[in-house]
Amino acid sequence: MDKTRARRTVTVLSIAAGLAVSCALVWSTTSAAFSGYSTNPGNTFATGTISLGDDDSNGALFSVSGLAPGDTGSRCVRVTYTGDARSDVRFYTTAATYSGSLGPYLDLVVSEGSAGTYANSTCSDWTTGTQIYSGTLSGFASAKTDYSSGVYNSADRWSPVANGQYRVYKFDYTLQLSAPNSTQSTSAGIGFTWEARSNSAPNLALNRTATGSSACNASQDWTKAVNGTFNGGVNDKFCTGAVTKYLQVDLGSSQTIAGFAIRHAGAGGELASYDTRDYDIAVSPDGSAWTTVVQARGNTANVSSHTVATTGRYVKLTSVYAEQSADSAMRIYEFEVYGS
Repeated sequence: MDKTRARRTVTVLSIAAGLAVSCALVWSTTSAAFSGYSTNPGNTFATGTISLGDDDSNGALFSVSGLAPGDTGSRCVRVTYTGDARSDVRFYTTAATYSGSLGPYLDLVVSEGSAGTYANSTCSDWTTGTQIYSGTLSGFASAKTDYSSGVYNSADRWSPVANGQYRVYKFDYTLQLSAPNSTQSTSAGIGFTWEARSNSAPNLALNRTATGSSACNASQDWTKAVNGTFNGGVNDKFCTGAVTKYLQVDLGSSQTIAGFAIRHAGAGGELASYDTRDYDIAVSPDGSAWTTVVQARGNTANVSSHTVATTGRYVKLTSVYAEQSADSAMRIYEFEVYGS
């Protein structure tokens, strides 16, 4: 097994669950209706510190019977990263089988978001997301066959950096009204795999020159946010209680920037209520003219990450509201800036 990556296979659109070593999704039609079944491997596959899991507990996303042309359904699944190495996640089909011509008449729309659970049978806990695939089952099966061709949100690539980060995927299917009689007594099957591959992009902020607003004390100055560690106790952080709370890092030269990761108070072992709730990230070529590239509001995570496509020598993290229910002090255990 390639030790730079790990794979997770998740069942989608099926009628039964199992513990076999493959994942399959099968539709069949009888008198313009179809049903499906699937097998599902164990909850997680892991190599090193890269691991993915989901919340379906070996269950099937869909249970369909008597489906007629025009019928539709939806379901969500939450995929969680349980590693500690920065990775990029995509998903694709592991197998596709056909008996007849059903595949081209089964529409499939996949969206990626931040809320929703498998346990909710109607996916009503889904809030909003970004559509990352729209087409037919057969179109997905022929075009998305491996990691390189896999599906991901190009505008906000999921690059998890810490245990517990997750995305939710919403699947909508529709049997086209135009499905002809030739689709009767036919079937189509597919499997999906989520794969995480380690991302070797460097942390451009590591041990770079950092400045900022006045520190809470001499042991919690700006350098602690770019020293590469976050588990050294309460003094392994930058803390500031100034009116304007910010951290600025000089990357040394103009750099292509692909993402940020912020390890807040909870990542360092403090109360999660101290995690920075609202913040902005800006970049600058000269430390004078700034362009805001991230506006985060309502953060509750111990570790937050953002995908961008920008350039700059200087990066500034500014607190808008420093804690979950107070604006007393901003606590940053590590501020990571990733290249492309």
